[in-house]
Amino acid sequence: MKVKRNIVVLCSSPLQVVNAKSAIDYLYKISECNAYIVINHHELTIDAINLIRDIAHKLNFLEVFDLSQYSLFSKPINLNENKQFNFGSKCFDLVLDKEYKYKYIKEYIDQNIGRVDCVFCRSRYSKNDIIFLKSCGKVDKFYGIEDGLADYIPVSWKYTTLNKYEIFLSLKNTLLNFFKVITCVMATRKTRDSIDLFYSKKIKFEQKFLNMRVANRVIIGDFFLKNVKKLYEYADQDKNIKVLIIGTLMLDKRFDMSILREVEIYNSIIDHIILAHKVNRKNIWYKPHPRLARDSWSFKKANLNCSIYPLASNFLSDVELCNKNISAVYSVGSTSLFYAKEIFGKESYLIDIKSEKVHPSTYQVYYHTAKKMDLKIVKIYN
Repeated sequence: MKVKRNIVVLCSSPLQVVNAKSAIDYLYKISECNAYIVINHHELTIDAINLIRDIAHKLNFLEVFDLSQYSLFSKPINLNENKQFNFGSKCFDLVLDKEYKYKYIKEYIDQNIGRVDCVFCRSRYSKNDIIFLKSCGKVDKFYGIEDGLADYIPVSWKYTTLNKYEIFLSLKNTLLNFFKVITCVMATRKTRDSIDLFYSKKIKFEQKFLNMRVANRVIIGDFFLKNVKKLYEYADQDKNIKVLIIGTLMLDKRFDMSILREVEIYNSIIDHIILAHKVNRKNIWYKPHPRLARDSWSFKKANLNCSIYPLASNFLSDVELCNKNISAVYSVGSTSLFYAKEIFGKESYLIDIKSEKVHPSTYQVYYHTAKKMDLKIVKIYN
């Protein structure tokens, strides 16, 4: 009897489940694999984790393991909160916490999965992903999957567009990490562990996969579409949805955008949609981001002049794009907006908010990419 290969997908968002399954379908038959999801993102909500479990079940993954508590960026475990802290003692605690989490994750994977043959993780991985990859033991092959629009943006973007915020942030982080490593080495005398805390090792991927066409990548858009259509079979196929607004996490504590202003922007766009597409406001639906806070959702439900999906709706906006009754898709910035045009053939509109009090580079990136991919752009006039 042929031994099935054990596959681990390191997952930090519901969409990554679909992306990973599409890459697996390109390489193997799912029936010949034991495919597992390991959740490793510390900021996922319960609703988002439940959505990951739901999608994984529908796409024939064997099991989902939630190890988000053991993320490198989650709250340190077994920390003495009464301890007097300085940077040196904090370094010791961070090193010990990393070692504890690594040991726990490794033992957990050994006991529940066994030998891991290949791992799928986002191509733009983090230090946290490295800890989980290392915990999988001696792996034959690593594959990179996309994690959103960042995978389509050149690394040199901040320099070619002279984005001062990103250039300064990059320089600041480089200098800070250098001095943190030096200080940590002096405090702990553990050079390798200190470097690993602040820098990511390079992963050699066997192949990298994308859903939309880009040079030097394997394109799996057809497999992605097939998996999304399978998920749509389980969805409520509502014929009343004519225009879809895909929500994002626009609010950011570092900037001055308020939820009141966010709702004003959306209501302005809703007025535009009613006139431009000749639809009733009840046929315009707002899809909240999977990590949207419940109080923010409640405020939007009470104040948006359109229909709104439940916060815990167990499907991705990408799945709703299969709905043939949807004629247009709007968003201030979402990978799904670009999928709507490139994969699903929908009219797609970027809501231009780069002049608002929002992240100084994120929405510049969306605007830059929308222009490059010929999406229609809608301005805010109030």
